[in-house]
Amino acid sequence: MSSHLEDESDAAAALRRGKRMRRWLIELGLGLLFVSAILGADRFSEGGAASPPVAAAFVAGAIVVLALWSFAYAAFYRGLDEFERAKELEAIALAGGFCVIFAAAWGTIEAFLGAPDFPLALLAPLFSALYAIIRTLISWRYR
Repeated sequence: MSSHLEDESDAAAALRRGKRMRRWLIELGLGLLFVSAILGADRFSEGGAASPPVAAAFVAGAIVVLALWSFAYAAFYRGLDEFERAKELEAIALAGGFCVIFAAAWGTIEAFLGAPDFPLALLAPLFSALYAIIRTLISWRYR
């Protein structure tokens, strides 16, 4: 199966693949930074090495990375055409819905069955992983 669009030159196809790879690497890097900051905050919080200023710095870093991650996606989204935006919104809606279902189910289990608390900071990485899987499945549907 070809990765070329109809009437697309080899150079245009290579440029399109390069832009997609660059976007993927930026989002992956920001996601890894966010998770690293969360893990760092946990390490230096009261349960870890107990250094509140260091933990606060990690938390602030996580919040900044989360904001950068959102702005990077918004910049990417503005450059899409109508069809690509429709695919993105479908993936976002499904991933968001699955995250809400997961959070509600876990919260119910916490409330009534005594399950451990779910760290809500991990909802962003969960959403991103679900979004990536769903977005891949949606793009396969249109090949």
